[in-house]
Amino acid sequence: MSNTSDIQFLQNSGITSGDIVSRYSSVLRRLEAFITVKKITQCVFIDQELLKTAIYDYYVDIARVKDFQQLDKANPEKISGYMAYW
Repeated sequence: MSNTSDIQFLQNSGITSGDIVSRYSSVLRRLEAFITVKKITQCVFIDQELLKTAIYDYYVDIARVKDFQQLDKANPEKISGYMAYW
């Protein structure tokens, strides 16, 4: 899922494991709610390992964009775009 340089990069960017866990939990809850509301629980399942990887990769990408563009915070459109991509 991750390599040492990415982990170090995230730590240097101020992104903590708590940030990652919080985002993972939030996205997982939303996905589960969507699946339940749409009544597709028999057809769809969430691959939690894949979700973990997607959340992690999202944070690496956002941190790189912020570093490259010298931003303190990414705007909401960027955040939504990267989250949707992953």
